[in-house]
Amino acid sequence: MKPSKAALAPLGRQGVSAYFLLGIIAFLWGLNYAVVRVGLESLDPMLFLVLRFGVSAILMFGLLRWKEGSVGISPGDLWKFVALGIIGTTMLESFVVVSIDYTTLANSSILSIAPWPIFAAIFAPIFTKERIRRSLIGYGLVSMLGVILVILAGGSFSLDSDLLLGNLLAFSVSICGGFYSAACIPILKKYSALRMTTWMFSFGTLFMLPFTTKAWGATDWTGMGWSTIGALACNIFVITIICFLLWNKAMPQIGAAKASFYRYLTPLAAALSGVLFFQEPVYSGQLVGACLMFMGLIGISLPATRSGTVKRKAGSSLN
Repeated sequence: MKPSKAALAPLGRQGVSAYFLLGIIAFLWGLNYAVVRVGLESLDPMLFLVLRFGVSAILMFGLLRWKEGSVGISPGDLWKFVALGIIGTTMLESFVVVSIDYTTLANSSILSIAPWPIFAAIFAPIFTKERIRRSLIGYGLVSMLGVILVILAGGSFSLDSDLLLGNLLAFSVSICGGFYSAACIPILKKYSALRMTTWMFSFGTLFMLPFTTKAWGATDWTGMGWSTIGALACNIFVITIICFLLWNKAMPQIGAAKASFYRYLTPLAAALSGVLFFQEPVYSGQLVGACLMFMGLIGISLPATRSGTVKRKAGSSLN
């Protein structure tokens, strides 16, 4: 199968547009914590995920057929999409939900988000030719310190043995996320973001279904309020379909490791949603952490300096 036109189409002005999109999407994902909290008042967490990604996949198959004229993938690539769906959707999203029940919110946030770019940088050379610059590591550490401050200012981190399972699950989110971020880059060179994301969600939902067998019958479908329906609809159309498509479209433009650092905006936006919708307090540590985070992200977004080119130009000017 030849690469689709959609897969080869540029995002627009590379650089600024890609960074801007990633920042906006990560921020929306953070604000979504407040929306999900409303949705989970009437729905089992795993059932919520199945409805979110399952309905999104069905709608995206229709969109894929309309935009690209077909929905298929090469049989030889089937296992890649299965693996991506299991790791990037089933495991990642399930671990996020379950870890919150077995550890503190601060533990879950730090362990699931802070190491994510590190694992993306580890996996990136396996799947791509992405080079990890020293400046990326330096600015990344500044951003990581910022996100840890934002989270710790609103809660305490604990390594209590009673929280071991939850901590391990939260840490596994970072491993799954780093793998997904790097592994999808070569696939996006052959398939459009729409085709890849559609099949990833489909297989991811399929492997979630066995964990929802009891929830379907236990849910009070007739008593479900409009707030739950609205939260689910927002997650399907905005947070899942639109945001994931744009993220997967923008990520290859700047690389898996660099893009992963923009996920640090998610806990900042989550803290902001708590202030706006649940009257949660703002702490000075969160403001300091936000400043550090933005400083790091601005540094990450700066173009790499080509010292070799500068030296050659300087040498030629002396001749």
